[in-house]
Amino acid sequence: MGDVITPTPTLPATLTNAGWQKGKGLFAKFVGETGVGAALAKVEEAYHGVNWVKFIPSDGYRSEEAIEQAWHSAREEGAGHFPKIRELLVAARDLANKTAEKYDNHPRVPKGSSTFARKVATDADSFWLILKSFGDGVAKDFEKRKVKLKETQKIKAQIVIDMFPKIKEAISAVKKDPTAKTYNEKCWQKFRLLSTQIAVSDWATPYKEQTKTLSSVMPTTLDKKELMLAHIKKVEELVGHLEHLAPK
Repeated sequence: MGDVITPTPTLPATLTNAGWQKGKGLFAKFVGETGVGAALAKVEEAYHGVNWVKFIPSDGYRSEEAIEQAWHSAREEGAGHFPKIRELLVAARDLANKTAEKYDNHPRVPKGSSTFARKVATDADSFWLILKSFGDGVAKDFEKRKVKLKETQKIKAQIVIDMFPKIKEAISAVKKDPTAKTYNEKCWQKFRLLSTQIAVSDWATPYKEQTKTLSSVMPTTLDKKELMLAHIKKVEELVGHLEHLAPK
């Protein structure tokens, strides 16, 4: 299960044209067209124009670069939509406040209509604050992903680090007795297990292919001393590189 993330803001019903038509009441018609419904329709359209998925960090990032790219995409999405939404919210708020005054001054429009109009204005301001807070929350969500990635990488790296002593011990045994039999019994399976871990370790990317290639060499093909020594030297050098590169 992933971490708790900042929830996507939900546009209140009061900030939609449908909500306005229902909430203003029947007798609001005596005032005539106010433009509030049309203004709220624009707010709703702008809200639905946002790709909210971009603000949800994935659980599957393999590198900090991937997290940075996703966060950059989220920031661009926000910058491309939020200022316009803010502009439309302000316009709707101002119209709602003016409309509330018109309702107050009309003898046939009940107080509930002006109360609702003022609620629309208040909700417009509140929703902008929610959007601002959402942006801050999303920034923290992506930072959490970085921390989580580092923790995960450290755990995976430790699995590999714990293999090094046995691998080096096995390499020493083969150097003393450079035969296919000793390599098969002492080293090969340990090296293949190491290769399996390296394959899923992003920090080891520079040596993944070499590890795969060396670990796939069959012991039976190393039937001469010079072949075995040359091979085990490559393995030893590779393990040294991996040991140096592994996150501590």
